[in-house]
Amino acid sequence: MAAKQPDYDQIYKRVQGYYVQQVLLTKELYEYQFDEWEKIANQRIQSLYHLLMSIYIAGNAINLLALNNFLSESYMLARALLEKLINYMYVLVCEEDEYQKYLNYTKQKGYRILNRSFIVGDQKAELKWSGSVNLDDNPELREAVNQFTSGKGKAITRWTSLSLAERLNVIRGKGNIKIEGLMLSTLGIYDDASEALHGTLYGSAFHFGFFEGKIPAKVEDLAETYRSKLLFLFFALGTSIASLFDVIYNVYPIEKSKDFAKQSQTYMGELQKSIDQYKPD
Repeated sequence: MAAKQPDYDQIYKRVQGYYVQQVLLTKELYEYQFDEWEKIANQRIQSLYHLLMSIYIAGNAINLLALNNFLSESYMLARALLEKLINYMYVLVCEEDEYQKYLNYTKQKGYRILNRSFIVGDQKAELKWSGSVNLDDNPELREAVNQFTSGKGKAITRWTSLSLAERLNVIRGKGNIKIEGLMLSTLGIYDDASEALHGTLYGSAFHFGFFEGKIPAKVEDLAETYRSKLLFLFFALGTSIASLFDVIYNVYPIEKSKDFAKQSQTYMGELQKSIDQYKPD
């Protein structure tokens, strides 16, 4: 007698629900920070609360795309969410000079986009602001521009020299933060999302399962492929978001931070219990 198969449809729905719970928890945390902004006694959390809102918006958008079968687009946005999560956690725990670099990068980027150009052969396209900014009147801005200008006078386009793995290692070292979900997300999402963003043939077709040894022969096969990839996406990103609440509690150990971290952990416990009931006896 063949062994009974797990109920993957129910498992998928429960994992997707877990992901949504974690995303909505980031919204709740942002709203709390917004309401209590003047009382926040951690300067970095106070300065970066807009990034937390951006994490919620990206997380919500991924769910909307996934529910409408935009799988490749979900992966592309998942890469952005992953980088936002890693950067936010890293900037909360990194050394002061790295934190200031993160802020200075935004300052100089806001200045540079006022005068942009793109050259192809003998043609040039420009976007220019009609006003002007005098760097001599803005020493902090001049410092930020100089910090991100190479010796050859070109803009430095990365705010940190550390790779994602190096940033994750710093995060892990601050209070024994669990980074397995973030590692899983980086491994299973980042490369495919990059290929999709760059418009390669692989990136245009990976979500159909063509490169995994099984070409879908019918609609049901394709639906199974989509379900499998989305199940991974939701689980990996959900556990990645969970690490965020642990980091915030680590750097800002107030009772409210503890409540958010505890609630996030409760969601995982509930997920594990519900999945167990969908496994075969």
